[in-house]
Amino acid sequence: MQYLRHLGWLGTALFLSACSASGEDAAQQWVERRAPVALPEASSSLPPIVDTPPAAYTAKTVIDPFSPSRIGQSRQNSDAPQSASGGRRYFADLTVDSLRVVGFMEVLGQYVAVLEGSSGFVNAKVGDRLGNQQLEIIEISGKGIRLRQSDGSESWVPISRGSR
Repeated sequence: MQYLRHLGWLGTALFLSACSASGEDAAQQWVERRAPVALPEASSSLPPIVDTPPAAYTAKTVIDPFSPSRIGQSRQNSDAPQSASGGRRYFADLTVDSLRVVGFMEVLGQYVAVLEGSSGFVNAKVGDRLGNQQLEIIEISGKGIRLRQSDGSESWVPISRGSR
């Protein structure tokens, strides 16, 4: 029992001696011996700061092409002419190459493509016709739209990620 008591005192002494400042002193001396690092001089050739004029926030006046209320409204009050096959005709004065698929939405279980042309945005569904070639939309997916030409050949228009 006395052996354990001496071992306890010895452990405490070793523990306290490990906490001495000798390690700190060595570290402090090493820091003082290091040569100071020379910082590069500040460049005096910086361009002047130009204050930009404030811009007006106009997004409140822009109609959101992905708004579900706009989808329903465009289906009921569409001024696009009806084609012989039953679908609407959009962008009849443009080529399909000048159109951009901006995105798609699922409305009442059907996909609706959001297309952008020079005259604005249009929500098109399967069966609608696009461009001056009157290509029929036969499929809308999360990657783009598939079109059928009058000769039966098909083409693909992917969703565009960039802006015009």
